[in-house]
Amino acid sequence: MTATIEPQGGDRGNPAGPLVISIQNSCIPILFIDVARENHRVAIANPSFFAMAALSHTEVLGRSAAEVFSDITDADSVATIETLLEAGQPTTWELTCRRRDGSAYIMSALLHPVRDHAGARRQHILSFYPLDGQAVRPRSNPAESRALYKHAPGFIATSEGPDHRITFTNESYRRFVGDRKLDGLTVAEAMPEIAAQGFVAILDRVFQTGVPYRGETVAFDLQGAKGGRMVRRYADFVYEPVRDADLNIVGIFCEGYDVTEHQEAAAALQTLQTELVHTSRVNAMGTMATTLAHELNQPLSAIANYAAGCLRLVDGSDIDNAPVRQALNSIEIAAKRAGAIIRTLRDLTDRRVRASETFELKAVVKESINLVRSACSIDTELRYAIPANLKLMADRTQVQQVVINLLRNGCEAVSDLEQQEVKISAETTADEIVVAVRDTGPGVSAEAAQGIFTWSDTIKEGGMGLGLSISRTIIEAHGGRIWLEHSSDAGSEFRFSLPIARADVEETAG
Repeated sequence: MTATIEPQGGDRGNPAGPLVISIQNSCIPILFIDVARENHRVAIANPSFFAMAALSHTEVLGRSAAEVFSDITDADSVATIETLLEAGQPTTWELTCRRRDGSAYIMSALLHPVRDHAGARRQHILSFYPLDGQAVRPRSNPAESRALYKHAPGFIATSEGPDHRITFTNESYRRFVGDRKLDGLTVAEAMPEIAAQGFVAILDRVFQTGVPYRGETVAFDLQGAKGGRMVRRYADFVYEPVRDADLNIVGIFCEGYDVTEHQEAAAALQTLQTELVHTSRVNAMGTMATTLAHELNQPLSAIANYAAGCLRLVDGSDIDNAPVRQALNSIEIAAKRAGAIIRTLRDLTDRRVRASETFELKAVVKESINLVRSACSIDTELRYAIPANLKLMADRTQVQQVVINLLRNGCEAVSDLEQQEVKISAETTADEIVVAVRDTGPGVSAEAAQGIFTWSDTIKEGGMGLGLSISRTIIEAHGGRIWLEHSSDAGSEFRFSLPIARADVEETAG
């Protein structure tokens, strides 16, 4: 009795149809295994599989893959097959089988899923290739390979010789690499950009050692059609050595799947998740900022008013109270600045329009150093090197917040060291100012550096983990960026960039 292989259920949406028909007379043993049916049941088997396994139709069709393979291999191999079917990823492995007479033979097994047009897995294809030299090597038969793999859902290509001259590519492979001449050329000739990325070196290693290579979500930078711009694509693939009847390596078999859409969707999802987390934190910041503004503005105003009243009393006295007058002035300035910071933070989290103005960076840095110096150790040396007439168009208070935060972080980093030095400097490029804050502290750990600009619980006692996160929000809102330039046991350097005030850009151009 000869089994007739047909697509199941008349499903025209199943891409396996042309492939199923093409394997009817193939001497490659092949199984189709349903994903939807319980226990991965065998839906289709071609005559070559029945001959290889020496099993009847009733012993194969409709049974689970585990039941079928328990008749021809050991329990560990059956468990491996179940695991691979559950994972549903393209893969190859070697399988030791036994005949009814007890003799053993080794097969190379290939598994790859068949997906419908919506991308859902419908079936698995399992194909087997003898490795003991006692059977015909199907891949050595180019005509049969072309017939079998022309409509395969994954991309497939074969090459021969140590220079990897391409002998076959299916439709999926040509779609993946773009419209170009392939057959008859070496991989390096057909796709020089692939060679430059190290893939020819991998082919060399597989050809020389016989050890298959598997790559997962590997990036390929491919030349666009007719010399267009480079396009990045991603693939899961295997390079497997092809052997002749004497087990000599004669070529490479490449099989894989284009996972570009999957990778891009995963990246988009990660970006969305990051944005959602950031949004929730910004909303929490907004609530906190509004609460602070409501609760603290009144006492801060009272502090400023009391300081101003005391100043008037001191000014009306005949006694020289210069130190008191200076202290009261400082109290009034600090109270007003605290109120301005709270209002700015509230406006920032509410995404209100910034009150931009043109100001000199040097003046802001000098004020910031004076404010920070009072909170630093007396042994800390605060230095600056800011060119004169370096102007920014931004919210002055917000930029000062960033500068103060970076300077304070630097002071805290060096507080317990013998050499306590923090320096802020600035330089210009064609259209932006780059500010650098360096310290001689112990540096930032690699783990901490990963999320240093993300709002998280701070390790600093009494802190809220907001400083660098708010600094990033401020800088990015002004069209700039902030980053950790380097960090080591000799110190850290943080940088941020902001656009130069437009008038300065025009003056420079002139």
